[in-house]
Amino acid sequence: MRLLPRTFVLSFFALFCCGLHDQAAAQRMTVDQPDDSFSPQIHVMYILPNDGTDEQLDTNGTIKTSVRAFQNWITGQLGGRQLRLDTFQGDLDMTFVRLTQSDAELSSTGPFVRDQIEQELKAAGFDRSDKIYAVYYGGGSTFACGGGAWPPTLPGKVAALYLKGTPPGAIPCAANSFAPDENTPGYWDFSMLHEILHTMGVVATCAPNHTLAGHVSDDPRDVMYAGSQPWAPSILDINRNDYFDHGNSGCLDLSDSPFLENLWPLYFAQIGNGQGLTSEIVLINPSATETVSGQINFFNDDGSPLAIEIASVEAVPLTTARSPAQTGSSVSFSIAPLGSVVLSTNGQGNPVTGAAVVTPSGPLGGVIRFRLDPFGIAGVGASQPVTGFITPVRRKAGGINTGVALYNPGDQTVTLDLALRQGENPDPPIATRQIELSANGHLAQFVGGAGEVLFSNADTDDFVGTLVVEVAGGKVAATVLELGTEPGQFTTLPVTPLE
Repeated sequence: MRLLPRTFVLSFFALFCCGLHDQAAAQRMTVDQPDDSFSPQIHVMYILPNDGTDEQLDTNGTIKTSVRAFQNWITGQLGGRQLRLDTFQGDLDMTFVRLTQSDAELSSTGPFVRDQIEQELKAAGFDRSDKIYAVYYGGGSTFACGGGAWPPTLPGKVAALYLKGTPPGAIPCAANSFAPDENTPGYWDFSMLHEILHTMGVVATCAPNHTLAGHVSDDPRDVMYAGSQPWAPSILDINRNDYFDHGNSGCLDLSDSPFLENLWPLYFAQIGNGQGLTSEIVLINPSATETVSGQINFFNDDGSPLAIEIASVEAVPLTTARSPAQTGSSVSFSIAPLGSVVLSTNGQGNPVTGAAVVTPSGPLGGVIRFRLDPFGIAGVGASQPVTGFITPVRRKAGGINTGVALYNPGDQTVTLDLALRQGENPDPPIATRQIELSANGHLAQFVGGAGEVLFSNADTDDFVGTLVVEVAGGKVAATVLELGTEPGQFTTLPVTPLE
């Protein structure tokens, strides 16, 4: 879809002037680096025609600030979700490409500049079916300041801005503003979001206010508006009846897009119940004004749903009746402002273990408390998924032992390389092991001893050292507990990300 020329300037831009980007210069990348996630995602690119002037927008912070600005804005609109951006080791993965055609050659295609860019990118290998390519193109167009695909009518994977465009009857595109900071999106930033949403299929023709091939007509404040009034984007789907959370069965809804991800999940790499072990998940809502609702899902070692026996789910303050005992692989909750909720297992039956994932509609704090009679209580905060970690471990035959729980929050199998190290010169490790963990998969084992353990062939009868875990293909969440044979010998150990 083409981006209609702007005929106005947002008034708050006048509050800012110069010195807008203070990030240190980033390294330029010319390839798509390995992905942190295997889910559908948006890959950001800075593209030039073969004779285009390089303004280094990919390395001087301009594009990075632009992306952060539209991401922060839409996150505030989506309520607990955000766009899944392509990242490498946690940072935005942005690629620079210089095309084979000149600015004049591309501009001569009129309304098809975006199509030409997409063809060149495909030829260069940027053709992943599960990616949208958000292109900041430092070249011109005689038709518009941007364009995007609009499936199914206009298939494609490229959303593009024409930073040097000169559409007829409008100010030059170069006169438009980038975000002065990551919290104040400007024309270009809203425009890129506009084109990305088009490339996701927004707005569908079945929407009640659909107009002009992929836009809405009801309010110029809508980010997808097109019409006779000046575009003043500040709201995502006014009245929630066209393309987001509209409830119109059969009509495309952005809330169902695979390019969105939950913003505030909490991962608990271990939950258990049975034979005297109980688990309590305690969640707190820090907002003084907003109720937070959500769901807790439990997973088996193989990633399948885990049915666990729940004694109660109780909210404080008590906004609803205490939930009765139940057995299931998921539990819903609602937490009043500045309130909390406590989910408790019943401690009965055969022992079961797995992982728990909390998916809330807003930010939450959380902890899981393990109660194991007669040893005591140990509390563990939510686990941050990491690409590697180190933890202290110890074991004494017939006494103290260290248990390690691992959970894969991703949608692809990951490979873990484990190394047990000891002494002042821990290389080489005394034992190593490689483990594959499926999507949503869980593993909980002691370091050594009888039965299924992490290092069955290592002598850990009197061991004090460290465990180093490195992950390939994704991330893992981890919980490490130390358990003895006497009351009070039950505690949590630190899980420290590798540098």
